[in-house]
Amino acid sequence: MADDGELGAAVVRAVRVELNDVDVALESVAMVGAEELRGRIDAAEELIRERGALGLVWLEPRADGLVIHLVVADAGMLRRPVVGVDEPGAAVEAAAVIVRHFTTDLLAGRPIGLTRFPDRAEEGAEADAGEREDRGAGERRDGSAPVEAPPIDEAAPRRPNPLERRGGSLRLQAGYVGQAWARERAWDSGAELALGWRSALGVHVGAGFALIPRFEATVVHPTVSGLMTYRVGRYPLSVFAGYQHLWARPGLALDFQLRVVAEFHERSATDPIGDVRIELSESNLRVIPALEPRLQIDYLPLPQLSVFAAVGLRAALVDVEYAVGYEVEGEPGGGAQTRVLRPNLVSPIVLLGVAVFL
Repeated sequence: MADDGELGAAVVRAVRVELNDVDVALESVAMVGAEELRGRIDAAEELIRERGALGLVWLEPRADGLVIHLVVADAGMLRRPVVGVDEPGAAVEAAAVIVRHFTTDLLAGRPIGLTRFPDRAEEGAEADAGEREDRGAGERRDGSAPVEAPPIDEAAPRRPNPLERRGGSLRLQAGYVGQAWARERAWDSGAELALGWRSALGVHVGAGFALIPRFEATVVHPTVSGLMTYRVGRYPLSVFAGYQHLWARPGLALDFQLRVVAEFHERSATDPIGDVRIELSESNLRVIPALEPRLQIDYLPLPQLSVFAAVGLRAALVDVEYAVGYEVEGEPGGGAQTRVLRPNLVSPIVLLGVAVFL
């Protein structure tokens, strides 16, 4: 970033604040001996080459605000006005936000509307000043139009990547969820929906729920038909908190989160002949608390869209077994049980899905 006195110092401070969570180094340099635009561009390109920088930015005051100049190595230049701001401090803050947008877009490889600026050789450096004057309109040696500064882009600045917004962003995600839930059902599949909020620093919180097909099994049991159909409906609800690190250039994010889960299990048992309900000795509804650490990776093909994959390990805090008791004449105690279902105490989870940022 070029430093022009007090204005440059104020801009550097403001830009440092805006880029505090972006993986980029900011350096303030002096542009010496460059007054006209062509000279500043040459000086900027030289500084970029010397330091191996991504680009160079300087600000030019004008009566109604500021003009941001951005030069990118071997790519071109962009000019953006900051107008309609009454106070200089507010103009500097607005400029810093725009610089942040430029930086994150460049890191992510997104186009920002750069204009290619011809180098000296392309301008016909060997032609002397008298020959150019004789052409009447400052034309170049090859007869093409004279080189002019790239036009100022009056369009509103691009919206930043939602993951980089200073105020944070809402994330809505949906996807497939699979879990090795129980011995009697080796793999359970369903859909998970979650809504969360992520701060610009990467800390995030949210809540979610899953829709999972009901478990159903028919087993031998002393009923009229000699069989029993046992059903368990699962309704997992969760709240979570975590941290997500963003690599803006490849558009990747790695997220670690911890979920507190409450699985609501609704049970029923019937005689399949006539669908006669069998009374259970315990409540039909049980709540199974669990903890689940989860690791998730996101790829952002578009600023508002993410595709993700995640793995987790859900650990139930209570061990449960589902069975139905019945009376047995002549047995000590007079009763026995038909065991139906034994959920795993610890079960792996995988997810695949898409997310949008609101």
